[in-house]
Amino acid sequence: MTVDLERQLAGYGEQLETYVAPFSIDELIGEASFERRPAAPRRPGWAVALAAALMVLLVVGGMLLAIRLLSGKGPVVDEPAPTTVPSSIPGPTEDASGQTISVVHDEGVAGAGLSMVLDSAGNPMLVYGSGGSIWVARCEDAACSSGIERTELVPTTQLEDSPISVALFDDGTVAISYVEAGPPAPADQPFITVLKYARSGELTTIEEGITMTRNGRGMAVAGNGLPVLAYYTWTGERGEVVILGCGDSSCAVGNTRTVIDVATGFYGLDLTVDASGDPVLVYGIWEGENSLRLGRCADPTCASGATITTLSDQFTNAPSLALDSSDHPMVLAGSVPRETGDHPEPAALLIVCRDPMCDSRTATSIPVPGEFLSSAQIVLRRDDLPLLSWVLEGQLWIAECHDQACTEPTVNSLGIKASDRQSMVVGPDGLPIIAFGTGSDVALLRCADPACTQPTTEAAPTSEVSIAGEHWSVSTVVTGGVGTWPPVEISLDPVGAPLIVYPVDVGELGPEGEIDFAVGLARCSDPGCIESTLVTAPGLEFFEANAALPADGLPVFAWDTFYTSDEEAVVVSKCADPDCAQVETNRIGPASMWFTPVITLGADGLPVLLYQDFSEEGAPVKVATCADPACVESAITALDVPGWFAGPFSLALDPAGLLAVAYPVENGEFRLARCADSACSEVTISVFDDTGTGDEGPAKLIFGLDGLPVIAFDPANEFQIAVCHDPACSQATVTLLASHLTGGVRSLMVGPDGNPIIAYRADGTEWLAVCQTATCEQFVIAQLQGIADGALMSVVGGADGLPLLVYQTKSQPVGDPEVGQTTGNLVVAKCIDPVCLEG
Repeated sequence: MTVDLERQLAGYGEQLETYVAPFSIDELIGEASFERRPAAPRRPGWAVALAAALMVLLVVGGMLLAIRLLSGKGPVVDEPAPTTVPSSIPGPTEDASGQTISVVHDEGVAGAGLSMVLDSAGNPMLVYGSGGSIWVARCEDAACSSGIERTELVPTTQLEDSPISVALFDDGTVAISYVEAGPPAPADQPFITVLKYARSGELTTIEEGITMTRNGRGMAVAGNGLPVLAYYTWTGERGEVVILGCGDSSCAVGNTRTVIDVATGFYGLDLTVDASGDPVLVYGIWEGENSLRLGRCADPTCASGATITTLSDQFTNAPSLALDSSDHPMVLAGSVPRETGDHPEPAALLIVCRDPMCDSRTATSIPVPGEFLSSAQIVLRRDDLPLLSWVLEGQLWIAECHDQACTEPTVNSLGIKASDRQSMVVGPDGLPIIAFGTGSDVALLRCADPACTQPTTEAAPTSEVSIAGEHWSVSTVVTGGVGTWPPVEISLDPVGAPLIVYPVDVGELGPEGEIDFAVGLARCSDPGCIESTLVTAPGLEFFEANAALPADGLPVFAWDTFYTSDEEAVVVSKCADPDCAQVETNRIGPASMWFTPVITLGADGLPVLLYQDFSEEGAPVKVATCADPACVESAITALDVPGWFAGPFSLALDPAGLLAVAYPVENGEFRLARCADSACSEVTISVFDDTGTGDEGPAKLIFGLDGLPVIAFDPANEFQIAVCHDPACSQATVTLLASHLTGGVRSLMVGPDGNPIIAYRADGTEWLAVCQTATCEQFVIAQLQGIADGALMSVVGGADGLPLLVYQTKSQPVGDPEVGQTTGNLVVAKCIDPVCLEG
């Protein structure tokens, strides 16, 4: 049996085959057709098409328009005077290295348009949107540890997804400019937006049209002591890059508006002022070709126009600008050079100018491991050496340059999840301070060294658990040849002995050079798998499946035919003998899926499947209840119709033997579905958390000794556990285990004392959170030692409630090294008494 790797790998994110040239405004608002069938791993086709469409809009400065179209926002309302509210913000946490993370705002959906500056004392001042208002948070020290004063500046329910630009005046007052959705627009101009300016309670409309700033700063204080703004607007006939010099502090009268460039498309700008107080900006446009440009004005209002220099014709995203002590510009932007092929590696492009107009310059590409670099920012230390930061695939990154050209930087992934918006400054001590949004709050990171290389976890481990010694049973079950994909599946028999399903490298390649794997079965005779029987199941093909072990000891698998058939469908395979030499496969029904169907056994011992079907309107989540062990006959009902992507799904049987499911939904909700009968003909669905960002990991569901749900989940970058007080989980004790960490919840179990134990992966490390009470209000964190990063394959709770781990040792690459597939030994480690969790 072989795997078509071309088809398999094509599913890991559909790629644009060619670059799509930017187009006119009329084309921006046109309709696009797309196919609903997803690729593997399966995102629904409509989501992939929407993501591709939004990327194209971003290239030409149209993301703002797409958000307006999708949100259907209403008219602007009058803004009342600012008010000050008391702050009840949690205090900071600090590790031994001095790294500090502070939560600045944790109410509402915080972080829109986030920008940060330092006040005259060198303390951070953050401006951001939250709960229908724009707020300023003033920290009383560099780490926001002594206190935070929050003030509501401007109520606005229409804030668009572009940054709020901030200017700080000598008297300590703050001015902001921002873009919001405009009033109801005529049919020929459906995307009206408004650029506004606010200071000291006064609000001025600067311009209406299709107006945006799109990342970067769009405002500064010029040498005349008055604000100067930069922005891009579409007049209906052409796109204009505008410098607006304000005539007074309210920017209401005497303004000087200068068009310094024209363009069809636009993808971001950044504005500052030089030592003379004259505006300098960098911006990206499309006018027949890509162009990253520098503009310098000769007076504070740019009334005499600007001198323009083209810095690069590469495709870049929104740039960031800094001026060194000689007033020479430095520019950072995400870049994808066209000449490297259709699917080049992205990079952080740093341009260092050797003169004020950048006629002489160097360009350095810093490779980054991901698909799209956003919110890139450059700041300079006192020695003019750059510090660079960006968000890449939901994580904060920082690069410390050791020379101006940044030829050999120290590049560090901080291991902190963040939304696309972040803002960095250099504190008075020369160290970086980064403000970032998490999707549900605004946080501040104060680094202890220039590259932020020290750990930044909020919940530091209280102990280390070594997977060895008298309290663990560790057995090498398979020596060599165990692959890492598809995932290892573990099912327990009634006494807790595991059945492990794993991929076996047969040592050959298929006819087209693809890796050849078979399905291996390890039947353990005891919970620690000290004795086991190994077979390579000849009747099973290689597929991504979920398994269950019925009382007859013959495994049953739920999978879909994405890899084996042109018509995708849900199927069940039942082994007819212990070696799975003969397998009965039955088709449940057609479906277009992202996640593999999940399977469990009902109270009657028969299989129950759950999956989401994108081939039907509303993308229903379906339950298939089998009428026999091989699922020859089944009844299918819709559990939920979320209308968009949901899952992964965690299934459990409640004390009455009825199905319960916990799962995230793409709108940021976590839901709990409870079936009222064995066929799930009646279902109760409740939302137990709605603070997610729409890109959540799985929720894990079990039932406590009191028969009520216990759910471990990760909304908006927070590892949490909810111990429910009622069957629908409308009331729960929710405990935050750790925050601002990258990873996901692996497993949830009820320990032998009745208290939950949570296994999760964060920052490349495996952790256990061991609850000290049934509600988990007190807990300890333990770091697992003895398992290499990326080697842990699966964690489950044993029949005794103590962890059972399956991991790989002595891994080695096989096949094409670019694919990254490895094989190694299969090891089972079983905790055999609670002392194993004490370190």
